[in-house]
Amino acid sequence: MRIVFPGLCFALIAVAIDPTRAALVATDGFESYAAGSQLESGADGSPGTGLSGGSGFTGAYETDDLNKSHAVIAAQGLSYNAGNVQINGGANAASITGAITISTDFLARSFPAQSDTLYLSFLLRGTQTSPDEDFLQIGFSSSATGEPPIAAGIAGAVANTLPDQFFIRMPALTANQTLLPSPTFALDTTYLMVIKVSKVGSGNYNQLDFFLNPASLTEPGAATLTRSADSAVSTATNFRMRVARLDVGDSYLIDEVKIGTAYADVVVPEPSVAMAGASGVFAFSLCSRRRKERHERA
Repeated sequence: MRIVFPGLCFALIAVAIDPTRAALVATDGFESYAAGSQLESGADGSPGTGLSGGSGFTGAYETDDLNKSHAVIAAQGLSYNAGNVQINGGANAASITGAITISTDFLARSFPAQSDTLYLSFLLRGTQTSPDEDFLQIGFSSSATGEPPIAAGIAGAVANTLPDQFFIRMPALTANQTLLPSPTFALDTTYLMVIKVSKVGSGNYNQLDFFLNPASLTEPGAATLTRSADSAVSTATNFRMRVARLDVGDSYLIDEVKIGTAYADVVVPEPSVAMAGASGVFAFSLCSRRRKERHERA
């Protein structure tokens, strides 16, 4: 005689559809803010008050006092779908607009100190009034000021001879930059950018891997760009952005900023409804098949 535990199937289904998210260090999808809000409010030249939504961060947004009005919440969320990676950015995103000549301390936000392998992902989309030398540098630092020494971004070629190119940089300064010749940054196109920084036989972060538009929930075996150099950073504490050469009419949207200690942390949807639904269907089908087998044998 076969002993059947009908409750087991219900338990299996319940576990399968549990929408548990990957563990993140910090994340912000900009959904908790009103459209039109500045990431840091207040008059230019004063400290102001930064927005502090999302989760995991230890401080509010801080922006360059002279450029507070160029970092606002836009009612235009970004989404990305490629292979198994599906990210819905909701209704809002952060909007970065020109004109900005250069701002090394354009944006910063602190998170719990991290000294092990660390990942950062974000969605990026841009519009320009004409081909130019726009520059966005986004990454990690151990300080709330200065150029982020661990970063990825886009950079226009000098004299506008080429479209904007993706790059990684570690440590600071252009001499420590690696460019991606192809594909170049296309306007009005949403990109998923993933940074991985790790330590290889060093007390400082010295290995930077960049994944452009990944389509797998498993970390790709080969990075789009890789750079090995001493970042001079042993502990990361700040998410930072540096911008330059943005003209009036240039606009960039950034959405779904995620910082985690594993690749899956920063690419799994939040909540992972699609995966949970698929798992639930599988569990339900499995249990239904077993019930049918029991019925046929009775």
